[in-house]
Amino acid sequence: MMKLELVRKGLIFGMILCLETAIAGGAGAPAPSPRPDRPGTTAPFILNPESLQTELLENNFSLAYGAHEVHKARLQLDQSRNALLPSLKLGMSFLSYGAVGLAFSSADFLLNFLIPSLWFDNAKQKFVMKAQEDAYLSLKLNQYNSALTSYYGLSSDLKLKQFLLEEYSDAQEMAILAEEALQNGFGNELDLEQASAQVSQSRVDYLQVDSLLVEQLGKVKQMLRLGQEREIILQFVELPESSFEDTTERRAFDLAYDKAPERQQISNLIQASKQAKWSSVFAFIQSFTASAATGADGVSTAFNDMTGRGTFDLGFTQISKIQLSQAEIYRLQMRGEEVYEEIERLVYTALRQIRLAKETYWESSNAAETLENVYEKQKLFYVEGRVDFANLLQTKRQLQAATLSKIQANASLQILRANLLRMNLEGLFGKISRCHASELEYRRLTKLIEARYSVEQICEISR
Repeated sequence: MMKLELVRKGLIFGMILCLETAIAGGAGAPAPSPRPDRPGTTAPFILNPESLQTELLENNFSLAYGAHEVHKARLQLDQSRNALLPSLKLGMSFLSYGAVGLAFSSADFLLNFLIPSLWFDNAKQKFVMKAQEDAYLSLKLNQYNSALTSYYGLSSDLKLKQFLLEEYSDAQEMAILAEEALQNGFGNELDLEQASAQVSQSRVDYLQVDSLLVEQLGKVKQMLRLGQEREIILQFVELPESSFEDTTERRAFDLAYDKAPERQQISNLIQASKQAKWSSVFAFIQSFTASAATGADGVSTAFNDMTGRGTFDLGFTQISKIQLSQAEIYRLQMRGEEVYEEIERLVYTALRQIRLAKETYWESSNAAETLENVYEKQKLFYVEGRVDFANLLQTKRQLQAATLSKIQANASLQILRANLLRMNLEGLFGKISRCHASELEYRRLTKLIEARYSVEQICEISR
């Protein structure tokens, strides 16, 4: 008995020592190292749709999070596969007769591959992993589409800034003309004051747009993780026309719906829910085991003959689980109908808006060109005293409105065209590939992102 007590005390002491070591090791763990700087970030960044896509797919945080979700889905699928494999459970007991020690007292072989619900769980995880891949592809497409919207909004504001700078110079020229007209005797002081106020207002408009650009450039640098000190040189590139622009609305919708990753995601989630429902149906089968044990006298260490047994749970909770699974299927089917209507609305609206945007751009371009000629002629007439300052100023304001409409219409046209290209997965959107589930360990994936590997490189390594 004294030897047995010493063994027990030794085991307790060993457990306490291991626990203290684990606590001390966790407390003394080094803090994570800071993120390394990216090399070659001093040169100006040339911003255009192609470089925007490359930089976005490499360094965007949201996409990195999406890659982690795909990887986690892969790990969950591996877990469901491993749950089907047989496992061994060993029981141990103390020997109190003769030499004191430990010995195996039982052996249970868990035959998990005989449990139907585990097979359905594995099938469910396969569809869940596919749904995560669809969601990640949709995330990349939407992130790039949103980035293009910011790009063309930024381009529009830069054009507006340049236009307002020209307006400021022109307002100064008008003020000089008003002063010369006053000196020549056919002007008045009211015209000069109005011209001076126009100079100040033009300067205010320019400064307001410049302030807005500072904020927008900061957001673009943050989105692309360029660093706020890096210079951006914007290179304006118009998007090519979408093939949807030359087809009917119904045909465009059918193609967009067929290609939509959102539709594929919902379809995979519905299939996963159906597998979960069948898992609930067979959940009453709990386990199948093959067991063997030593002699009941506590002295013999030989195993008896192996016996098989199964465990079943026929409680009423299984009915509720099946009903919940069916309710989830209904919810996803309703979501599928909602996705159908959302894509239909987006396609029909974008096609109708892009036709209006084309017409608006064409009309505003003609108006701006015509008013530019009228304004230049009226300036000459004003110098000659044939036109008063009020008429000259009115023409100038009409020219400003037409030019602003032209800038805004062009930006709207590019943004709507980007939406159509995204729906049809053509142009640069067609180059965005699906990232399949990663087989890398979670820690290694984290290290790759911390080391500034691109998300696309991570996807390539995972394949």
